[in-house]
Amino acid sequence: MPFKKDLNLSDCFKIVDNQLVLSEKYKQEYGSKFKKITGSRFPNVLGINEFNTPFIEWLKMVNLYYETMDPILSKAGVVIEPKVREYIMNKFKINYKTYDPIKVGFDLFKDNQIFGGIPDGEPVDQDGNLLYDENHPMLEIKTTSIDKLSYKKVDGLLRMMVDQSGLPIVKAKREKYFEW
Repeated sequence: MPFKKDLNLSDCFKIVDNQLVLSEKYKQEYGSKFKKITGSRFPNVLGINEFNTPFIEWLKMVNLYYETMDPILSKAGVVIEPKVREYIMNKFKINYKTYDPIKVGFDLFKDNQIFGGIPDGEPVDQDGNLLYDENHPMLEIKTTSIDKLSYKKVDGLLRMMVDQSGLPIVKAKREKYFEW
């Protein structure tokens, strides 16, 4: 992901008191295209994604850095997410409402200037009313590569390891490298 080539970065922001400050000209020209914090961006903003940093995410959100999406991962999400949602609904007996991205303009939270996007599911009761409480959370599905999960051979077949709750066991950082 390169910096946008048509920009002179020194005209876009300055470092003032150890903080990056966007220029007024840049905000006026590009401010309407700034991106909100979404479920996918949240780990990057917090600095808990090992493949990204809050700084890079900020650059992408203010359109100084290109954000590209791997089409294979995008397609995988479209295929996997409904199956994961259905599994969760059956296991935890929670109904989730989903949204057509085009119909909601790719942002369910238009009146919020900071947070946006579309959740993978919002909990609803039998009448379709939103049902948020400690037992009915918003659903945000994140897929991970297969090498982050723990597997073992059982009767000659590879089986994913699960904890006592039936949830997949995710390897600790670098653990996968020691197995290679």
